[in-house]
Amino acid sequence: MQKIIDLGFTKAAEFRLNKNLLEYVIDRHADASPCLYAFIEYPSGTDVNETLNQVIYIGHTRRTFKQRMDDYKRGHGKAVNNRVHNH
Repeated sequence: MQKIIDLGFTKAAEFRLNKNLLEYVIDRHADASPCLYAFIEYPSGTDVNETLNQVIYIGHTRRTFKQRMDDYKRGHGKAVNNRVHNH
């Protein structure tokens, strides 16, 4: 976790389940393109910088960050979209 923070990654969005629907809120960088992003899983009630956190996936996109997150929310298309959506 500390390695990606040292590389300059910052929290930009958060995914949550709401009544079995996957929702997200983008706090910053919605229009960033190209962009490198990481999915971090962290236990409820912990800070995003704590050592309990686990890097689930690191990806990149040439489209905007928001467009790429929309793909994960829908969960269809490429295998990575399905895997991240289902996780």
